[in-house]
Amino acid sequence: MNEPPIILNPDEPAGEIVFVAVPSNVADAVTDLLSRLGRGHVVAISSLPAELSLQQAAELAGSERGAIVAAIDGGDLAFRTDGGHRRVRLDDFLVWRGQTP
Repeated sequence: MNEPPIILNPDEPAGEIVFVAVPSNVADAVTDLLSRLGRGHVVAISSLPAELSLQQAAELAGSERGAIVAAIDGGDLAFRTDGGHRRVRLDDFLVWRGQTP
């Protein structure tokens, strides 16, 4: 029998366990997060906009803005313009970085 993941609910009295059904991709992400924490890694969780400025893309990539510009100019990274500013869709950025969106 496939039981849903166990999640401790801070709203419940101490020690009580609440079972919550979550999609498998969420369960996989939580498992990965806990595994990394267990190995002593620092983990940050944040929300990201659907579109990134070139500076946001550079910060997320751990590179300079020029590297993002070069990827766009070279046709490796898709973009759109918004009032003269280039924007990169998060999904396109993740594919460019070799990650699954």
